[in-house]
Amino acid sequence: MTHFARIFPLLAMLIGWPALAHEGHDDEAPAAVQALPRVQARSDAFELVAIATGHKLTIYLSDYKTNAPVPEATVAVVFEGKSTPATRRAEGVYQITSDWIEVPGAKPLAFTVITPTLSDLLDGVLDIPKPPAAASASNIAFGDLVRSRLFWIWTVLTAATGFVVALGLTRRAPAAAPGERPTDEHQAPPRSRAAAFLVVAGMAMAGLWQGTPQALASSHEHGSEGEALIGIDVARRMPDGSVFMPKPSQWLVGVRTAITATSKAAPTIEMLGTVIPDPSASGRVQASVAGRIELAGGQLPYIGQSVKQGDVMVALSPTVPVFDRGTADAQIAELTGAIEIAEQKVRRYTGLPGVIAQKDVDQARSELEALRARRAAIRPVGGRETLHAPVSGVISAASAQPGQVVDARETLFEIVNPDRLWIEAIGTELQNAHSIVSAMAVASGQTVPLSFIGRAPALKQQAQPLLFRVEQPNAALAVGRPVTVLVQSKQELSGIVVPASAVVRASNGVPQVWEHVSAERFEAIAVRTAPLDGRHVLITAGVKEGTRLVVEGAEFINQVR
Repeated sequence: MTHFARIFPLLAMLIGWPALAHEGHDDEAPAAVQALPRVQARSDAFELVAIATGHKLTIYLSDYKTNAPVPEATVAVVFEGKSTPATRRAEGVYQITSDWIEVPGAKPLAFTVITPTLSDLLDGVLDIPKPPAAASASNIAFGDLVRSRLFWIWTVLTAATGFVVALGLTRRAPAAAPGERPTDEHQAPPRSRAAAFLVVAGMAMAGLWQGTPQALASSHEHGSEGEALIGIDVARRMPDGSVFMPKPSQWLVGVRTAITATSKAAPTIEMLGTVIPDPSASGRVQASVAGRIELAGGQLPYIGQSVKQGDVMVALSPTVPVFDRGTADAQIAELTGAIEIAEQKVRRYTGLPGVIAQKDVDQARSELEALRARRAAIRPVGGRETLHAPVSGVISAASAQPGQVVDARETLFEIVNPDRLWIEAIGTELQNAHSIVSAMAVASGQTVPLSFIGRAPALKQQAQPLLFRVEQPNAALAVGRPVTVLVQSKQELSGIVVPASAVVRASNGVPQVWEHVSAERFEAIAVRTAPLDGRHVLITAGVKEGTRLVVEGAEFINQVR
């Protein structure tokens, strides 16, 4: 095998390397994401977005102020003097089909909108981009070739390969014997050496001409000119912080807007409150003496049961120590004997009428009644005591069981009237309680009106507690539950009233609202707010009058990344 045959595979690999180096990239740049071709138009009454997909043009028609779909409308598209009526697909969605829609180029369009109450004309330009064309190797300039790092790497490798090939193709001539005159056989053939260099140079230039421009062209294909575009409509955060949300996505999550207007409103002071029972409509059932609980009526009262004032709750059998019980029995026996003597005395006096003075008879009878009363006062130690409900209401707590031994003053039941509740609020911002105009409690997203009762003179948690009466109790209020109390004062501030759902928190915690700057674009605005009534807030700084703000669905826009 010749030297050329041995190194030919190496030459082939090196020559083809530039072309193979960019075939099947692992570091291929991702395709750019671009929204589908669309046209936007708006007027004082309507806002329109038309999206082109192939030969179909889908039109989304909404009310400009509220962003709600227009339910009933007749829509037509005018292009080059020809009007094409649109077919209604859904509420606010219309569609036309035509071949000119997918033809590349800018197309001025006019949209006629007719509703039962008004008609309007909107216009815009639909720009259909041309398909991206990949750059070819013939378009690579020589300057780009020289500036390419691949060009110089290939040049160095070619020079080194040429040197190795030249040595391989050129055999060294055998040395002449001592005293022998060198002949042509002992000299290196210059033609072989020159031919080797010409072959290597030619093959290197061919590989460089074929591989390097292709590699550069391949790199140009990943540039901005030949960048692949993917038509897709998804909500996403833009580099400037704004949010792009397609009109179909807006309607899906219920995005609604409103035009802001400045007004005056009385701000509210937010305080922390606790639901407490009305003292005159709540009560406790306590054991008066130590004893054992027994059923009185066959059923033990339970939590949630409605009771009326005077209803029997339980019976209590007093428990007495052995020593005390013996003392009581001795006293009872002594009194029983004294009662028998007194009874005999009374019978004897009454059996001698006219002999015994009437005053002595009356005195004997009085002594007998006194002895009986003293014995009766000792007997209840071993009897039952019935416990009754002090007020009408619902049992809110129960800690009694049959057979349970309880101490004196131990609470067995708590009764609360759910229709008569109070709220104790504590706040340091309210300086003058007489300036309160109205108040309300917020619990589980529901607001409950309150009426101011009074302010305690003693401090609690370094503030004076305020008492409010719940005017319309509901199931969301329970005794002991913490609530938010909003107190409205007489002072008024100027600002913009918006629903509380319109204000969301930015990633840094700052309150912000979203402005609907165009049909499918939203921008965040930092604001300063003051609470109003639990359902609305007052924007005091950050937003100007006449701004189109998102009042519903702002939390969904705020989550787009």
